[in-house]
Amino acid sequence: MKPNFSLIVANWKMELSLNEALTYFSDYHDPFINIANSSGRRIVICPSFPALYPLKNMFDQTKIALGAQDCSAFRSGAYTGQVCSTSLSQLGCDYCIIGHSEQRTHCCQTNAIIAEKAQRLLEQNIQPILCIGESKQDYENKKSLSVLEKQLVSVITSIAEFELTEVPIYIAYEPVWAIGTGVIPSHDYLINIFDWLNQQTMAILGKERIVGLLYGGSVSEQTTSHFKEIQAISGLLVGKASLDFQKFNNIVNLYKNS
Repeated sequence: MKPNFSLIVANWKMELSLNEALTYFSDYHDPFINIANSSGRRIVICPSFPALYPLKNMFDQTKIALGAQDCSAFRSGAYTGQVCSTSLSQLGCDYCIIGHSEQRTHCCQTNAIIAEKAQRLLEQNIQPILCIGESKQDYENKKSLSVLEKQLVSVITSIAEFELTEVPIYIAYEPVWAIGTGVIPSHDYLINIFDWLNQQTMAILGKERIVGLLYGGSVSEQTTSHFKEIQAISGLLVGKASLDFQKFNNIVNLYKNS
């Protein structure tokens, strides 16, 4: 079941220091609130870990949702440098990105680890945003679906087996070859990918489970209308463009109104 609103996720990555993140949101506090107040959309801000708590206080009593960029696969224990889902819940996170290609590459995260992360988030009623995407080589060799199947099926099968089935989940298709390149997939290609994602998620999770399908990868003012045309897409995962408020504001408004 598709969500009844558009989800626009701003992934700030590690682009901003703590002070820069606080200054950015402070400078655009009211405009951020204004775009979040419009009906039919939900805005999620995903800063780096140190900014979560102060930004939560700045978001208080607003419709802006808070998300983390990752979480630990473990509930607690001797896992130096990791952040558990319980802490994220206590910080007020409603969403959390898992399986991002940068985490898969730089932190060697496997599909099994990502499946564990999904379960930890569901235990805390945090909505996972599972990122999947193929490399340029896989795309050129026409192996996209086989790669996506490996990244997707083990995780959503784990979710299907979890008892807290009412928590919505999101799948963000981010082709690695499109991230930061300015290159985006064709209209027909995206239709095929998102139709396939719909079929896979419904087959494993059932038709009644709320599953949102997002697109990420070179999302900009120039490309937003391209994604809006595809009915299966229910939102966007915005990277670099979310660090410029005017660009982000335009993306949000274009996605709703195009």
